[in-house]
Amino acid sequence: MEQFGRVDCQVGRKTTSNKTRQQPTKFPEGKIMSRTALCSIRLCSQPRFDRPQLLTRNRRRAKGLRASANGFAELVKWVDFHGGYVHPYLTVGESPVTGVRGVISESDLSADDVLDGPLIMIPDQLRITESTAVQKLNPLMEPLGLPSVQMLSCETQVALLLAHEKAKGQKSMWFPYIEMLPKEPPCGWMWSDEKLETFFSTLPVDKGKWLKEFAGLRKIQLQSLESDIEDALEEFGDVVRVSEQELMWCLGQVKSRAYSAGSQGAGVALNPVVDLINHSFMALPPLGMIVEDTPMTCVGTVDELPAGNELFVNYAFSPEESPLATFLEFGFVPEELLADSSKDGGKKALF
Repeated sequence: MEQFGRVDCQVGRKTTSNKTRQQPTKFPEGKIMSRTALCSIRLCSQPRFDRPQLLTRNRRRAKGLRASANGFAELVKWVDFHGGYVHPYLTVGESPVTGVRGVISESDLSADDVLDGPLIMIPDQLRITESTAVQKLNPLMEPLGLPSVQMLSCETQVALLLAHEKAKGQKSMWFPYIEMLPKEPPCGWMWSDEKLETFFSTLPVDKGKWLKEFAGLRKIQLQSLESDIEDALEEFGDVVRVSEQELMWCLGQVKSRAYSAGSQGAGVALNPVVDLINHSFMALPPLGMIVEDTPMTCVGTVDELPAGNELFVNYAFSPEESPLATFLEFGFVPEELLADSSKDGGKKALF
């Protein structure tokens, strides 16, 4: 199965530097984006950040360098058209660390290069949130006397809009983004029993115990999802013509890819390009910034990024989150949560 945008517990960087990590002066602190609404978020005032001249220079210097594999070039054009930015040295390819799809540098990025400004800047208008779902779907429901989609969970609202836009094909504003979504969401609850057993065998855990606990956890999760899907299709199925299987696929994408959307961690958001980047607890989290008066999600690093190396972000998992419940959603076990679980002799709750 393709675990796009995800990594297993063997996360790491191919760098030789052992210097103490420091916050760069040219990459200002912003509002930290966590991967789930359950994570605690350290709030900062959103800084104002002027687009550096380096961005235009790099576009000229690296013209034609970016690979077009997997539609990434079209995705970048779409982002650029809407006022965003992806560094021209970045592309999508197989991670040299994890073996899954990730964001890779095609050419050397020096320490000075990465400190000149964010490598990725995605305007908020390109995110898919429950607010977007209300804005796009409610006008379709109101003439028919249907209730607001806000009656659904925030994740189901986003999934319903994703399904609606996916059905539009190339007519959808988000077509380049949707085309880059994995064919199979990586959520653990979508894995086969055989794949689960193989994966758990690679972890330093009691495989039998994990399989047993996971079976119960997955059952509860699927019952909840099926209830959400039933509610969505019963109320809005005549307008958003989507099957149960298609909506389940969309919920899988949302649960495995979404970041928290609100300033207090409320709600979720699908964040194009950013959600292609794999996790490392050594990396910086995505930051909410104001760039040329436009709210954006920005990604940067303080490490040099040699050619062929992968750009990571920190999903900002809470230490209180359990490794098994995290695997259920994301399809991997964060190294830091697995380490915390083993320190206390396995006494930390699995779910």
